[in-house]
Amino acid sequence: MSPLTNDLTMLALRKALDGAQARQWAVATNLANAETPGYRPCRVEFEAQLRAALRQQDSLNDETNRAAVAAVTPTRHQYAGPALRRDGNAVDLETELQELAESGLQFQAVTRLLARKLAMLRSVATEGGRP
Repeated sequence: MSPLTNDLTMLALRKALDGAQARQWAVATNLANAETPGYRPCRVEFEAQLRAALRQQDSLNDETNRAAVAAVTPTRHQYAGPALRRDGNAVDLETELQELAESGLQFQAVTRLLARKLAMLRSVATEGGRP
């Protein structure tokens, strides 16, 4: 992979996309099981871990910074609260639809940032090739 497309920003954006994708999958699974007796919805978290990895910047060692971000993995948690229905199902459709909308917006925002970053790299590459 090119050093231009493998910098810390690109890595962080890829991790954010991975997390958003995992969250959308979890919400889709929760919605698909909204009528399954005993089903407990799951949640995916990754933002705090990614934020912490980006905050621990070592100005002297870019490889350490990249390793910290690369280690970020979306974490899936099962809902442990009370069931919402008599059959033991704990899926709240309003919550799931809100999560789906938020996750979609997050995915769009990250893809826009990624597109801007790639446009800047393309611009630099184009300008750099001129005498």
